[in-house]
Amino acid sequence: RHQFYPLSYTRPIALFRIGIFTIEQKWKNYFKDVSLSTTNYLSDQFNPIVKDDNLWIDSSVLPNPDLVTEINSLRFGEALRQQDRIIAFRNCEYDDKVLVNVETNVNFKRLRSCTDIFSFNGDEIISDINFFDLNILKKNRVSSTNNIIGSNYPLVVEEGVKVEYVNLNLNSGPIYLGKDVEIMEGSSIKGPFAACECSLVKLNSKIYESTTLGPYTKVGGEVSNSVFFGFSAKSHDGYIGNSVIG
Repeated sequence: RHQFYPLSYTRPIALFRIGIFTIEQKWKNYFKDVSLSTTNYLSDQFNPIVKDDNLWIDSSVLPNPDLVTEINSLRFGEALRQQDRIIAFRNCEYDDKVLVNVETNVNFKRLRSCTDIFSFNGDEIISDINFFDLNILKKNRVSSTNNIIGSNYPLVVEEGVKVEYVNLNLNSGPIYLGKDVEIMEGSSIKGPFAACECSLVKLNSKIYESTTLGPYTKVGGEVSNSVFFGFSAKSHDGYIGNSVIG
């Protein structure tokens, strides 16, 4: 956890947002029951659900289908390793000392420092878009006042979105607008970009690729390659880039 201070002082690593979802939400796309095991002073708020047979997964690891297939193949008492690091193990308790090691050659992303959050963010937005039913969301369209540039990637719009007279560039990545998001007039947004529930982009803002606004975040001015975990604000007209705002 010390590698992610100060972000990990007040939350488990699994609650870091990267792409559209938090790491916990990403794993919930693959597994029905997901709970968090964390440091003692946070355990009153985040208690793991421990059963007779559990999968324990390194929360700094970002899932993908190939990795999930290998994790699902673990038998009781086995640990999935890559070199000297345990990625996941299957056991009744959090005890990795008496396990049979299984080496993996699967490629996956793992957070090693805070800078990986914004370095991986664009690719994770593109990956997370695949978990939305685009056929259902096609009914939610933006008005003709907006200027949609390109069609290489999808524009995903949830219910309640307010967006008028905005440039939306889909040439280099998708754009996700979550429930009740508002993008004010004159703004320009270049994908990959994600605005989660009830976030707000102020008038005439310039949002560059690989940016995520977590829930209830308000931004203005220029933003590039940055991740706002949520309930944050950068309302002035200045510039921020290559940053994580917790």
